[in-house]
Parts: sequence; structure tokens; C-alpha cells
Amino acid sequence: MTDVKAGPQPSALPPPDRSQLERLNTLYRIVDREAAGGGLKARLASSARRLLGRVLSRQQEFNAAVVDHINRNMALGLEAHHASVNTIEWMAGTIDGYRDARDEIQRHLEALLARERRNDAAVRALAAQHDELRSALNVVQQAAQSLKREVERLSP
Repeated sequence: MTDVKAGPQPSALPPPDRSQLERLNTLYRIVDREAAGGGLKARLASSARRLLGRVLSRQQEFNAAVVDHINRNMALGLEAHHASVNTIEWMAGTIDGYRDARDEIQRHLEALLARERRNDAAVRALAAQHDELRSALNVVQQAAQSLKREVERLSP
């Protein structure tokens, strides 16, 4: 059997990029929560937050939805990466199993061919013995015919 040349091996899906995930999870809020304190500065900041909160709340909702979507896709991307790694490992095992089976079939085929050669040799030997036996039988028949003629000739 000819050996099948291995082509390029498949590579797993790369894992998702998690480098900015924590930063996105903390920075999506536009308006910070109120700080504790009762001074003039805190009251002015609170009023500014409420005003900006009304104006930028839609943007903050959008940001939250995008970050949530990215977090969900991160989990899905990680599952896809692990699934691709498992698939490649499974395929490698399956290919090895096929190679083992192919090798076993090759050994069996070689054993059958050797048996066939032995059987052919045995048949040839039997055919040669058969030919020898036929020749010997012909000689015996001719001798019997000769003896029969001799007996007939000597008989009165």
C-alpha cells in the first residue's frame, strides 16, 4: 500500500482576545455614581451628574448593551476555541486509528499472499507428483501389455 502524504495540519480557532475586556467592563459607565459627602462641591457635582445623566443615559444604555454583548460573545468564542481543539485532537486519534487499521490490513494481506504462494508451491508439487505417477502408471501398463502378449505367445 502506498503511504498517504500528510498535508498541512489544521489549527484550532484562536482563543478570543480578552486584553480589553476588564477595561470595557469598568469604563462603559459615562456618569459616575454620587460620591458621599455634603459640601457645596458635592452638591454641585450631584446636580451636574443628574443633568448629564439625563442627557447621556441613552449612550450609557447603549454602552452597557455593547459590553454585555461582548461578554457573551467572549464566552461563545472560548467555547468555539475549546471545541476546535477537541475536534483536532479527536481527528488526530481517528486518523491514527485508521493508520493502525491500515497497517493491520497490510499485515493481513501480506500473510494471505504468503499463504497463497505456499499453496501455489504445494499445488505445483502435487502436479509434478501426479505427472510422475502418470508416467509410472504408463510404464506399468506397457509392461502389463508386454507380459500379456508374452503369456499369450508362450501358451499353446
